[in-house]
Amino acid sequence: MTISVECSCPSGYDDVGGSCYAVLYDGFTWPEAKTMCETLGGYLLEINDGSEHGSIKTWLAPKRSSLGSYVYIGGTNVLVTGQWMFPNTFNTMNYTNWAPGQPDNADSHEHCLSLVNEATFAYNDLPCTRRENSICETE
Repeated sequence: MTISVECSCPSGYDDVGGSCYAVLYDGFTWPEAKTMCETLGGYLLEINDGSEHGSIKTWLAPKRSSLGSYVYIGGTNVLVTGQWMFPNTFNTMNYTNWAPGQPDNADSHEHCLSLVNEATFAYNDLPCTRRENSICETE
């Protein structure tokens, strides 16, 4: 007997290598994006390793023209400056891929994580009050 189990993502999410991701194109602040992802049954994207980052880059590449300059993902150092963690789990971010010169905490107000909309989709810190598109993740 063969049992086949199909995993599918919730409506609005794309299956990317067995994980489910969705872009929110509504230009939320980081706290608003976090709340919206939770409302949709997920959380802001948590990139755990280089393999997942590679999958995300491949998935985002055809969407680049509609993303804007940055896209928020999970990751903040708002609790302790310099200590980046995922707000969904409070786990320390063990994998990072910062853009050159980042994080720079410009004007001492950049405490929320984003991806730079370029081929590498490297990390950048931004003010949490900026309005940007964002990426949600769910199981």
